[in-house]
Amino acid sequence: MQLSNEEIMQKGMQCLVENLGEVETEYFIFNLKRQSFNYTEWQRDFFEQHFNLNTFLQTAQQTVDEKPFNENPNCEVI
Repeated sequence: MQLSNEEIMQKGMQCLVENLGEVETEYFIFNLKRQSFNYTEWQRDFFEQHFNLNTFLQTAQQTVDEKPFNENPNCEVI
C-alpha cells in the first residue's frame, strides 16, 4: 500500500519531532528551505558516508526476515 503525500508528510514530521524535538525540527525545515538544497547530491553523499553495500545487504535481509514477500497482499508472484 502506497502512502498518500499527506500521510508521508505527517509521518515525516512525526519522525522529525520525535527525534529532533519541535524547535530543532523547525530549524531543520528553515535550513532546508533557505539553502539551495540538491536532494540528489545530498542523498549520494549521505549514502556514500553512512550506508555501504554490506549495510544495505544486511538491512535487506532483515527486512525479508521480518516481512517475507508472500505476506504482502499487494504483491503478486509472477
